[in-house]
Amino acid sequence: MKIASWNVRGFNCPVKHSEIKDYLLTNKIYILAVLETRVKSSTASKILRNTFKNREGFCNYEKHFNGRIWILFNPKTIAIMHRVVEAQFLTCKAHHHESQKDFTFSCVYRSNDVAQREELWSGLRASITSDPWIVLGDFNVVRCPEEKLSSTPPVLHDMVTFNSCLSDCQLDDISSTGYDLTWNNKQEPQTRVWCKLDRALVNPSWLSTYPASFAIFQDPDKKVVRRFSFLNSWIDHPDYIQTVQKAWKSDKPSYPTFRFFDKLKNVKHALTLLHKKHFSNISIRAKEAKKKLLISQQRLNLDPYSEECTKEEKFWMKEYCKFKKVELNFFQQRAKIKHIQSFDSNTKFFFAKISERYHQQVIWAIKYKDGVRHHGIDNLALAFEDYYKNLLGQEVGVSGLDEAFPAHDDLMIFTRGNVLSIRAVKETLLEFARISDLRANVEKTSIYFGGVSPVVISAIKQETWYSEGSFPFRYLGLPLNTSRLIENMFDSLITKIQYSIQHWTSSLLSYAGKAQLINTVDKGGFNIKELVSWNRSLPMQWVWKLSNSQDSLWTQWHKEYILKQEDIWTIIVKDHFSARLKGIIAERDGFIAQVGFIQSVASWVLVLVMVVLWIGCDWTL
Repeated sequence: MKIASWNVRGFNCPVKHSEIKDYLLTNKIYILAVLETRVKSSTASKILRNTFKNREGFCNYEKHFNGRIWILFNPKTIAIMHRVVEAQFLTCKAHHHESQKDFTFSCVYRSNDVAQREELWSGLRASITSDPWIVLGDFNVVRCPEEKLSSTPPVLHDMVTFNSCLSDCQLDDISSTGYDLTWNNKQEPQTRVWCKLDRALVNPSWLSTYPASFAIFQDPDKKVVRRFSFLNSWIDHPDYIQTVQKAWKSDKPSYPTFRFFDKLKNVKHALTLLHKKHFSNISIRAKEAKKKLLISQQRLNLDPYSEECTKEEKFWMKEYCKFKKVELNFFQQRAKIKHIQSFDSNTKFFFAKISERYHQQVIWAIKYKDGVRHHGIDNLALAFEDYYKNLLGQEVGVSGLDEAFPAHDDLMIFTRGNVLSIRAVKETLLEFARISDLRANVEKTSIYFGGVSPVVISAIKQETWYSEGSFPFRYLGLPLNTSRLIENMFDSLITKIQYSIQHWTSSLLSYAGKAQLINTVDKGGFNIKELVSWNRSLPMQWVWKLSNSQDSLWTQWHKEYILKQEDIWTIIVKDHFSARLKGIIAERDGFIAQVGFIQSVASWVLVLVMVVLWIGCDWTL
């Protein structure tokens, strides 16, 4: 069953009518969604009647004056039982006659009007179904920043609302081939923008019903052809080596890259011909060989001493075994179906696989240098400890250091901002490079300064060979800066995390699995803390320390130099206070406004509130 979507960007030209008609016939499309037609309603019925005589269709003129979406389907293979028509999407429940299965199909063409965009997400949420559901079309938004190539980043709000809608509908991208970025603005290379706006989304029920389905994002001018797949059984054919060698020897004078491409193309064509000659319709060939084998065995039974019947029976037995083996290898190679339903959050199959992987990765025994095999956790621990004591206690070369101290890609070294400290670090790195032959990559290494005078910076640059870096910069996806971090610095990280979580939950968890995961986290599962309550309770812990005269260095220093012996409960915010201390005082004011205690009972009220906040419960006094 083939379902397609085509953004024609205007459907008034007769040439496009012919292209759509040829596309339907050539590729045997069951359902086709035609987007952005820009055809008046009076002309639409004439085009459907004259151009697509063997097709039935419907449009959304009742919701949009331009009929932005047309649905064409073959009534001999598909029956439309129910449909929902909106301005930005069409949804219909269909029945496939051949497989006798029902499914839901939706086609989307999102509006450019900001005020109308939220209506699409609401409409998709209202269309949620437990039946197999596929959604195609132009969503006019990307899911993550990597899906847009431009000097301007995508709008964060649009990505968040889009991903949230897909998560609610349990929709996710189906595996696909072809173009990754499906739209561009047709401008010059310097100002061209590329985006992935067209998608094919399915729900878990679709994947379990049609597990082998995939999407092809293709050039509309190209016809759908079968993908070239290498069949392992080709290798066993006697003509395989000769066929590949002959095709590879053909050479055309050109650049090396183009010559290599031509060679691969020739090999592909030669193997395709080999397949058609010896391996096409392998199941039919196996059945025919079996029939002829049975006939030859019957003839041999009537004339057991016939040499001709004996040779014929042996020949067809050999042919049948050969075809059956190829057929078995073919189906084994295609068997790559993922067990979507089995890999849920709490199924028996899931935990059986986890247990199997655990047993495969556990080290049950180890053969030590004395030839004795050690068993048990305690004996294994002693063996590893003894091995590394011997390794690190002796002088080792590069291989020994590589084994004991594996190289790291990211390393941060902090030092004082003077030439002597930098020189000491430099000598240490040189000594380490001399012993281990591991050196820092100069092109990927930078030195950062904070609170260092320009004269010292200039001297340090002359001492080192590293370039000067500037704040802020990212380390492991997080921004680092000398000043306070602001919220929008984390937008990119938050978007990636949300996209990864939604993609993971859509691929591996059913709706019930998601609900159980959320309930587990809400009830304190996985040791995940409720951060709002923790962020309220921790500042009050510092208030407690400052009000009870604890003998810590931090408390004494703040009382002497910052608070100037004033009471933490009555002091007001001053300009020289740090951002942390200002936050502590702000939390103190909120606490006093909510509780309304008197100073004589401050201690026991504070203790009670801190305990309640730490356990994350609602409280009243």
